[in-house]
Amino acid sequence: MFPTDDYAINLAFAASLFTHLLENDASHYFSKIRRCLKPNAKALISIHTTEQKVERYSGNEFRVEVQ
Repeated sequence: MFPTDDYAINLAFAASLFTHLLENDASHYFSKIRRCLKPNAKALISIHTTEQKVERYSGNEFRVEVQ
């Protein structure tokens, strides 16, 4: 849960957060960001997109690759 009221934020910022989340967790965070943003507000989100062609899930506790 984000400790913020609905439609209360002008800018949400996530630096490589989603790089480290699995799909269900990322979806949850996106819905919380959407709930908190004011109309016409912005979300600045960065992700690391370099693919590693090994397994469906690879990486370690610091990074998970989902293919």
